[in-house]
Amino acid sequence: MSNSKFISAAVLILLTVEAVFADTTYVAPGNISGNWTPANSPYIVDSGDVTVPPGMTLTIAPGVSVLFTGMYKFTIVGTLIADGTESDSIIFTRAYPTEQSKWRGLRFDNSAANSSLSYCRIDYAKGEGAYPDVRGGAVWIDNCSVPVRHCLIANSYSHNGNYNGCGGGICLNENSNSLIEYNVIKLNQADSGAGVLAGSGCDPIIRFNVIEDNTAFYAGGGIYISANASSTISGNVVQGNISGGFGGGGINLWSATWLYGTFSNVYNNLIINNSATDAGGGIYSRYETSNIYNNTIAENFCARGGGVYVLTFANLPPNIYNDIIWDNTAPSGQSIFLDPAAGSTANISYCDVQGGWAGVGNIDLNPLFANGPQGSYYLSQIAAGQMAQSGCVDSGDPITPMITGATRTDCVQDAGVIDMGYHYELGGVPYSLVVGITPFIVPIQIPAGGGIFSYELSIANTGTTTAVFDGWINVILPDGSTFGPVILRSDLELTPAASIFRPDMTQAVPGNAPAGNYSYIAYVGDYPNTVVASDTIFFEKLGQDDNRNVDSWNLQGWDEEALTSAPVPRETLLISAYPNPFNAETTITFDLQTAAEVSLKVYDIAGREVQDLGFGIWDLGTHSVRWNAAGLPSGIYFYRIEAGGLSAIGKCILLK
Repeated sequence: MSNSKFISAAVLILLTVEAVFADTTYVAPGNISGNWTPANSPYIVDSGDVTVPPGMTLTIAPGVSVLFTGMYKFTIVGTLIADGTESDSIIFTRAYPTEQSKWRGLRFDNSAANSSLSYCRIDYAKGEGAYPDVRGGAVWIDNCSVPVRHCLIANSYSHNGNYNGCGGGICLNENSNSLIEYNVIKLNQADSGAGVLAGSGCDPIIRFNVIEDNTAFYAGGGIYISANASSTISGNVVQGNISGGFGGGGINLWSATWLYGTFSNVYNNLIINNSATDAGGGIYSRYETSNIYNNTIAENFCARGGGVYVLTFANLPPNIYNDIIWDNTAPSGQSIFLDPAAGSTANISYCDVQGGWAGVGNIDLNPLFANGPQGSYYLSQIAAGQMAQSGCVDSGDPITPMITGATRTDCVQDAGVIDMGYHYELGGVPYSLVVGITPFIVPIQIPAGGGIFSYELSIANTGTTTAVFDGWINVILPDGSTFGPVILRSDLELTPAASIFRPDMTQAVPGNAPAGNYSYIAYVGDYPNTVVASDTIFFEKLGQDDNRNVDSWNLQGWDEEALTSAPVPRETLLISAYPNPFNAETTITFDLQTAAEVSLKVYDIAGREVQDLGFGIWDLGTHSVRWNAAGLPSGIYFYRIEAGGLSAIGKCILLK
C-alpha cells in the first residue's frame, strides 16, 4: 500500500461513513471521561465547553460522531484516545450546516502523553476573537506531543482583524513535537499557517500528508515554521495552497537561525501549484539555514521567486540541493529569488533550475515529467518504457544517501547516483485496470424536478498480477465545478482476469441541481490524486425546480440495495461491435429471438444522433451492419438498437 493509498483509505471512511444511530447523547458542560460508543452516538455538545480533566481518560470508539451546536471548546488536559479504524472513523464536526454551529476545535493543553488521534474527521471549527484565544482552528496542541494520523482535517480557520490567527488545520505551540502523518489537511484558513503551523519551541515530524487548497491571509498557505521552531518535513504533497502578506504559498520557513539556531529538514516533497501574493510561491525561507533537498517545486506562482524566495544574511544561507525547480512563474522571471535587502545568499547545487543557476552540478534541462501510477511528476526514463531520458536521472549530489522511492513510472527503486526531485513510494497502482459505464438510454435527459438514469458499470483487471485500488464517481456540474464522490469504494481487489460488474446502477439527480449539461465520470486508481482509468457519460438537466420530485444524489446498485424508485427494465438484446476500437469502419452485430421491427442508430458522447443505420423488419437470428465513420472525428460513440419493444446499447471508440 502506497503512502497515497494510506491517505485514500482514511478519506474513504471519513467521507462515506454514515452511522445508524441507536440513540442520541447530550453532553452537559464540564468534565467528561469514560467510554463513548456507537450505541449512544451521536454525542451532541449543545450548551457549553467540555473538558477531559487531569488524571482522567475519555476513549471514543470507532463509529462515534461528536456534534457541536455552537462555539464550544473540547479541551483535553487528561487523556483523549480517539482512534478510529480504516473501516470506521470518528467524526468531530458541527451539528448543523450553518456558521453559528461551528465549534472551537479540539484543544490539547498540556495533555497526557498517551493521547492520540487517528482515523478522525475534524472539520468546521473556528478560532476568532482576541489574541491569544484566536490561535488554532481544528486542532490545537500546546506543550504536549499528540500524534495525529490518518485524519481528514478540513474547512476550519483561525483569524481576527489583527491577523493573530494561526494553524487553521493544526496549530502546535510551545514544545509540541507531534508526529503528523498520513493526513489530508485541506480547505483551511488562517492568518499564518493555514494547513499546519509549528510555533516556538516545537519540532514536529510532518510526513506523508496531502496538504492542499489551504489559504493563509498573511504567511504560509500550506505549512508555517515559526521563529525558534524546527521540523522534519518529508514525503508530503503540498499543492494548491495560497498565501497573502509575506508569502510562502506552499511552505514558509521562518526559523530565525541567527537568533535561535533552529532550522528544518525539508526533503522529498512534491510542492506544486501553490501561490503567494508577494514572495515564495513554493517555499519562503527567511533568515534560516534549512536543508531543502530532493523536492520537486513546480508550477507555483508569486511576485518574487515563483519557486523559492530567500531572505537571509550572507553568512547564513539555506542549503538547496537535488531539487527540480521548474515551470514556476513570477513577474521577475526568476524561479529562485535572493532578496538583496540583507545580502541574501543560498547554497544551491545539483538542482535543475529553469533559466539556469550558477553552482556545482546545476542544470537547466526540461525534466521531462511523466505520468505514473501515483502522479504526474515521475521522470521520463528509457528503462521504464519512455522514449527519452530525463537529464535529472542520476544527476543529484553523488554523496547524498539514496532515498527509498522511485522516479520511474514502473516504480522501481532509484539506483546509482540519486536522481533529482521527488521520489514516489515504491509499488503503486497497476496499469492493468479498465473501467466502463454504459447507459441504458441515450441521450439522458433529467426533468426539472429531478429524476434517475441507469447504467451498467464494469471494472476489469486485464493484467497478470492482483490489483488493489479505489473506485469512485464524480459529477462535473454545468459551471465546471466537481461534485462528489457520489460513491467511493476503497481497497477493491481483483485477481488477474477478474472483473466487477454492476448491471443496475441507478443515479438520482435532485430537482435543485442546476439546469445544463453534466459529465458523470467513473474512476479507478488511488483516490483522490491518481487516476489509472476512467470512463464518462453525459446527461442534461432540463431545468431547476426546488419543488422537487427527487431530493438527493442517491446512488443505488453497487451493493444490490433495493431501489427507491422502480428500476428501468433491463434489455435482453445482445449487441456488440468489432473491431473496437476501430479506424473508420466497424461491424455491429445483434441477435433477434423473433422477427421484429428494428431501429439502429449511432450517437456521439453528448447524446446527439450522428447516423441512422437502418429501420425495417428483420427476421430472427444474428445480423450484422457495417458502420463507416470516416467522416466523424475520433472519440466515443454509442450504438443503440430498438426491436420489438426491447432495446440495447453498446459503446465503441473511433481512433484515427
